[in-house]
Amino acid sequence: MGARRKVNVEIIEITKITNKIKNKVTDSELKNIRNGLKLLKLAQETLSDGDEVHKNDLKQIGVPLGMRLKSAREKKNLTQEALEKLSNVSQATISKIESGSKMVSNNEAKSIAKVLGVTPQYLIAGE
Repeated sequence: MGARRKVNVEIIEITKITNKIKNKVTDSELKNIRNGLKLLKLAQETLSDGDEVHKNDLKQIGVPLGMRLKSAREKKNLTQEALEKLSNVSQATISKIESGSKMVSNNEAKSIAKVLGVTPQYLIAGE
């Protein structure tokens, strides 16, 4: 299966799941899901049919956000534990965001950004 097709299948599956759970998640969680879909669609547009893509590649979408968070945290010489105390976002959540396995919620982004002296938009989108 070509890369564009694999990404399209992921988009369809995530859209189906989103429609099933949209009444069971918060607005910010739903927004994160939609942002993930936008990133998948962008990835789909940039891939050619001959490109290979694997599920692990799709998980990497959240990594740039995690890299920005980790970089900003380290510039402030903060451990994940110290950031937890200052931002009221758990160390486990910070770790998952940094590894790319969890998208940051709006509230988490605001709390973390305030401590790190960056904007939530920078953490989420690099802007």
